[in-house]
Amino acid sequence: MGIAGFGLLAVVMVVALRTWQLPDAVVYPRGDDQARETRIQSVAVGRVADRLAQAVRFRTISSAVDDPEDRSFLGLHTWLEQTYPDAHREMSREVINGYSLLFRWPGERDCLAAGFISHLDVVPVEKGTEDDWTYPPFEGVVADGFVWGRGAVDTKDNLIMLMEAAEALASRGFQPRCDLYFIFGHDEEVGGRNGARRIASLLQARGVRFAWLLDEAGGIASNLDGSVTPPLASISVASQGYLTMRLTATAPGGHSASGIEDTAITRLSEALIRLQENPMPARLDGVAERDVLARAAGGPLALRVLAGNLWLFRPLAESQIEQRGGRGMLRTTISATVIEGGTQANILPQSASALVNARIHPRSDIDEVVGWVRRQVDLEDIEIEIVEPADPPTRAVDPSSPAFREVAATLTEVLGPVRVVPAFGFGATDARHFQDLTDAILNFEMINTDVSGGQHGTDERLATDLLAEGIVFYQRLMERHGRQAMEQSTG
Repeated sequence: MGIAGFGLLAVVMVVALRTWQLPDAVVYPRGDDQARETRIQSVAVGRVADRLAQAVRFRTISSAVDDPEDRSFLGLHTWLEQTYPDAHREMSREVINGYSLLFRWPGERDCLAAGFISHLDVVPVEKGTEDDWTYPPFEGVVADGFVWGRGAVDTKDNLIMLMEAAEALASRGFQPRCDLYFIFGHDEEVGGRNGARRIASLLQARGVRFAWLLDEAGGIASNLDGSVTPPLASISVASQGYLTMRLTATAPGGHSASGIEDTAITRLSEALIRLQENPMPARLDGVAERDVLARAAGGPLALRVLAGNLWLFRPLAESQIEQRGGRGMLRTTISATVIEGGTQANILPQSASALVNARIHPRSDIDEVVGWVRRQVDLEDIEIEIVEPADPPTRAVDPSSPAFREVAATLTEVLGPVRVVPAFGFGATDARHFQDLTDAILNFEMINTDVSGGQHGTDERLATDLLAEGIVFYQRLMERHGRQAMEQSTG
C-alpha cells in the first residue's frame, strides 16, 4: 500500500472514530407516565379547539389599531376576561398603550420571575387570495382535526393554551412560588415597538428580572430521516437580530423622452444588485453548529458521519443547509423588501428608494452589517440610513444552563420520549425587546410543524392533537418554576 493508500485509510479511520464519538441525544427524565396521562386526558380538547376558533374570529390585524372604528383588540380583551374568569381573578391585568396586555401572577417568594410571551395581532390576508382558503380566514372553523384561520398558528394557539393552563391552575387555588408574567403584545407582526417594547421598558423601570422568557417558534417535528419515534423538539436558544435600512438614490430627473439612462432607478438597481452579488460571509459555527450536531445525535448514519466530521465535510454541510433554505444559519441575510420611485410613466424620478431588511446572525452585530452594506454599495448619490430601531441578535443560552434544563425537562415530562435540540432561531419575535431583563430567552411552542401550517400564508391551521399536551406543558412549567429562580436570586 502506497502513501496515498495509507493516507486514505487514516482519513477513513478518523471519520469512523469521530462518528462513533458523536454524543447521543440528550435524554431528560420522563416523569410519571400515569400522572402525565391523567393530566392530558383531563383537558377537554374539543372545548379548547372551539375557544381557539373563537379567538381567531377577532380580526386583530396589526394595522387595525390605526382604525378608530375597529374594536377587534378590545373585543378580544373582553372575551378573554369573560372566558377565563379565575385566571383574571388571580392575576393583575394592565392594558399597555391601549391594546397590549400584561398579566402578573404574584409569587409567594422574592425570586426571579418567569415570563410567557405571545401576541394578540395577526398578519393580514393578502388581497385576492381570500377564495383560495379552504375555510374563510376569519371564520375560525374546527374541522378535519384542525383549527383553521389566520392566527391559529401565529400565535393565538399559544395565547389560548397559556390562558387555559392558568385558568385550570387558578381554579384549583394554585399560587406560584415566584412571580409569573404573561406578556401579550399587539403589534409583534410589525416590529413590536408599541407593544412588547413598551412593556419591556415598563418592567425594567420596575426592576423586574426574569429567570427565563419563553416565546413562540420552535416546535415538534419528525427527525431528519423522516422517523417520528421519538419526535424532535426544537427549543431555540439564540435568534437573529433585526435591522432595516433605506437606500435612497438621487438623480437630476427629467422627461422620459430625453433618453437619459442614468436615472435614480438605475442607480438604486445597481446598489441592490451589488448587495445581492456580495452576501455577507457564511460559516457554520456557534449555535448553528451545535444545532446540527444535536440533530445528528441518534440520527441516521449518513447524518452522523457528516456532523461528526465537520473538519472534513464542513463545505458540504454548508451547501446542504443553503439548499434547504437555511442561509440564515450561516450568515446575516440582507434582502430588499420594498421599492418606491416614480410617479408617472413619462417622468424620470429625481429619487428612488428601497427598504433593505437584514436578519443579523448571532456571530455579527448591527454596526458590522451597516458597514458591510456601505462598503458593498459604495456609490455616489446613494444615501443609506437606518429607518427604525434595530435589535441585536439575542444572546445564546447555554443548553446546560438551569433555564434551558428547566424547560427541556418539563417538555419531556409531558411528551415522554423526545429528542430535545438547542436550536438556531430564525426570525425575530417580541422576546428580543426583553434582552436587558434576562439572560435566557428561549423560543418553543407546542405545535406539530410537520402537520400544522400556513403561517403568514393561505390555509393557516393548527393540528388539535397537541393542544392538551401544550396546556399541560405550560401548567407544569408554572408549577415547577421557582427552585432554580431562587437559587439565582441568592447566588
